[in-house]
Amino acid sequence: MRFAIPNHPWMDEKEGAAVRIAMTVVVKGRRDGTLLTVTDVRGGPDQIEFVEISGAINSDLRIGFDVTRSAALKYYRMSVRVLSCMVTGISSKHQ
Repeated sequence: MRFAIPNHPWMDEKEGAAVRIAMTVVVKGRRDGTLLTVTDVRGGPDQIEFVEISGAINSDLRIGFDVTRSAALKYYRMSVRVLSCMVTGISSKHQ
């Protein structure tokens, strides 16, 4: 995504509608983009304040770790046994 504004206010002054929308611009490939986050709408539809952040925009319209690209964690039986012993030890101490 090259550009995104999640949770942007949209107001129809004629009909009185007030809703929130998301706007995005998508291009082929994975590139950094610009994310605008609304910080203040008190100025009305003509004066909305934003914070601008650059980086890789994820499908949840946030910049940061993309959990949809993460791999499953591997575990070993030894780790499960150690954790089980620790939990058993903790619960017996608190009784």
